[in-house]
Amino acid sequence: MDQLLRLGEALASMARIMAQEEGIVTTGVTIPQNKFSREDLEYLSSVLTKELPVIVGYYCANECVVITFTRKSV
Repeated sequence: MDQLLRLGEALASMARIMAQEEGIVTTGVTIPQNKFSREDLEYLSSVLTKELPVIVGYYCANECVVITFTRKSV
């Protein structure tokens, strides 16, 4: 749970920075696939998308998970 909280804080910081930089439309981060469950990632994605001006998504690729941020249209 502690790792999930730290990941959520890090992703929220990234999303806030991205929201402030108008030149950034989409960005992402890659984490090991075995660190968090699909439910954890779905929860973080939904909370961040709801609370911040970005759409957060994720997809699993081989041994990693790619978490993406896309700026919401203003």
